[in-house]
Amino acid sequence: KEYLMRRNLSLENEPIDKSSVFCIFQGPEFPKTIADDVSKYLRWRYKAREAITSALEGEAFKEYSITALIYGMSLEKIKPKLEPMKSLKERLLGA
Repeated sequence: KEYLMRRNLSLENEPIDKSSVFCIFQGPEFPKTIADDVSKYLRWRYKAREAITSALEGEAFKEYSITALIYGMSLEKIKPKLEPMKSLKERLLGA
């Protein structure tokens, strides 16, 4: 099982079986072969039904970076159920 961590709280959830991927490649001139390999890997690894890629190139970018967002988890499968975050006062006083 996978766990999501947030401020010492963990939410147990089901593994993602179908997902979508959004990936941005940034750099002075990003090599197309690397972008293709990364896209193929993300599609395979996360069983992506949809993969959206974008390249931001130009002299403004001095370094190379890849940013990927994988999404598709069903909120109904997260346990315990998500609730609005309580204020510090509510958590301490139980109000």
